[in-house]
Amino acid sequence: PRRIIDVSKFKINFKDIENLIKFNLKCPICLNVYDNPVCLNKCLHKFCNDCIKEYHRKFKKECAVCRTICETKRHMNFDSNLSSLSKK
Repeated sequence: PRRIIDVSKFKINFKDIENLIKFNLKCPICLNVYDNPVCLNKCLHKFCNDCIKEYHRKFKKECAVCRTICETKRHMNFDSNLSSLSKK
């Protein structure tokens, strides 16, 4: 059986929500809020464009999180949705 939760009892603190969103909008390489974010097509992990480019130049052409191979720029796309969220 499903339980119904009465959300009217919860106090919503928008500053806490904003902090939670910003905490989850951080690049796993630089640990800052995403700047010009890209998404790797194969694994869907996201990074700042400059961070993943530098990572690929210094190390291997793979995902910095899960090590999935991504040989060329064609394996990543600019993430406009994430970009609009991280700029707020």
